[in-house]
Amino acid sequence: MKEYYGVDQSVISTVFLCYASGFAIAALLNGMIIKKLTQAKTVMVGALSLSIGFIMLLMALPFPVLCVFYVFVGFGVALTQSGANVFVGELPNATMMLNFLHASFGLGALVGPFIASALLQYRPWNYTYLVLSSFAVVNLITCIFSFRHLKIAEERDQDDRRRQDERPEKQGNALAQAIRYRIAYIGCLYLLVYVGIEVTIGDWAYTFLISERSHDQEAMAHLLSGYWAGLCVGRICLGYVTLKFGEKRMVYIYISVLICMCAMFWAVPFVAVSAIALVVSGVALGPLFPTILSLAKQCVPCHLYATCVGFLCACGSGGSALFPYLAGILINGFGVGVMPPFTVAMSSTIFAFWFFIPNPEPSHKSFLQKLCDGFHSRYRE
Repeated sequence: MKEYYGVDQSVISTVFLCYASGFAIAALLNGMIIKKLTQAKTVMVGALSLSIGFIMLLMALPFPVLCVFYVFVGFGVALTQSGANVFVGELPNATMMLNFLHASFGLGALVGPFIASALLQYRPWNYTYLVLSSFAVVNLITCIFSFRHLKIAEERDQDDRRRQDERPEKQGNALAQAIRYRIAYIGCLYLLVYVGIEVTIGDWAYTFLISERSHDQEAMAHLLSGYWAGLCVGRICLGYVTLKFGEKRMVYIYISVLICMCAMFWAVPFVAVSAIALVVSGVALGPLFPTILSLAKQCVPCHLYATCVGFLCACGSGGSALFPYLAGILINGFGVGVMPPFTVAMSSTIFAFWFFIPNPEPSHKSFLQKLCDGFHSRYRE
């Protein structure tokens, strides 16, 4: 893209910010759209926006226009994934089921680069968007057929009230109510940084490996694929473990392992050690996103769950654009060696944020958590 448009790294990075702005818009509008259209139709709006965005990117339009359609892509991804998270989050054993849902992301992230690299050997850059446009259109069709009759718990409750000739309760601005809960305003910061870690490693670890560990590009690409495979495996295998032994406790363990692996990736200059660190980092990262969405189901009222999840997903996924962009600026200024300590710092940050995430099981709360809950309840009063 840089060669095609004749721009430098800082200009081309604008697409990341435009993509993130699509998530920001979705975070603000998701609750309102659900209220007007229902959750199922909101998913379809997201799928349509995603299809339009990718089709326009395929056409290799002038760069300013290209940036505008990156906003469509970010907006579409945010609405689609938040809707999927809401529907799955209302299933029994939500923590485990959400991990299965998010494992599909890890699988796509594993396969996607292989498809892109194969295309880019023979075709211009915009041909990758031909594949993405095709997937987006298939996604739109399947969303229409899969979600058209589905209703979330809040909508079923409203239907019951109407059948009983009861007036639905006036609920006001759902987003304003949702963000008053600690799971929302601390969770959005936690997910913003978490997704930043996940995608920064996925985007920049390859550059670090070929610069600092080995010049064998094919072998280093395979090492990076091990990271995405680990992410997928972590979500499939650790969902049940997290549910059985407690979300709050297990996430502390996962983040501690992540910090150790990021430090090992940074400090030990051997390819084999780097490979192990990447795979284990992926496994440890896997359950972190779906687990907080499961906790949100237990911490907010039913009528705010969809809005809360939409807000969390949109804010969190904004980190997929923001932090790789910041990492790129740091690498430009200080070299690629700054990437691992950057991920260590971000991992330590989410460990601190996790302490303030509420634990819905009172018997498992520490004294400090109960004290924090007490201050929060007095603040809300």
